[in-house]
Amino acid sequence: MGNKKNQPNKSEKIVAPVEIDYKKLADAIVEAQDRAIEKRNTREEERKVNENKEWRALFGYEENKPLTNIKAFIKLLFVKRKDVKGDRATFALLQMSAELILKIAKWALYLFSAGCVLYLINIIYTKQNINVWIIVLNIIIGVLAFVYAQMLRIAEIEIGNLTDREYLNTIVASITALVAMVLSVISLFKET
Repeated sequence: MGNKKNQPNKSEKIVAPVEIDYKKLADAIVEAQDRAIEKRNTREEERKVNENKEWRALFGYEENKPLTNIKAFIKLLFVKRKDVKGDRATFALLQMSAELILKIAKWALYLFSAGCVLYLINIIYTKQNINVWIIVLNIIIGVLAFVYAQMLRIAEIEIGNLTDREYLNTIVASITALVAMVLSVISLFKET
């Protein structure tokens, strides 16, 4: 007596579907990708919430308590090596340094555009004979400096809201290279 359960039935044939509904297949793939992205975003949000809770617990920060900030600052000064997990402080330092550099450049451009306006007021007030093209060039440069300062203000706000660590590292490297280039050009002009 043979075991008939394990033997395939020779009379049944496997038939492959003749037509594939590619629209349904594409919809199923897109839906699966959306679910995967949603799960990843949920995990990322949970990680951020947990990381925030850990940091608040580490420094003893509690919402709506009057002396919490002072207590948290004192604990920040004396944090132990074993309590530091992740790269939250490094990320915050990179973010603050990028914001600071953009803030300095923004205010320098605001002062420069104000200087252009004051120069024009001086020309008008003292009634100097200056070529019209110099005045037009001064107006154009002043407006461009002001617009660029406004763009730097927007970039500063965007960096403050940034959450992607790799993108922030790229931005900081770019800003550092730009500052180094500006300083080298200034030193070239100072020497001559």
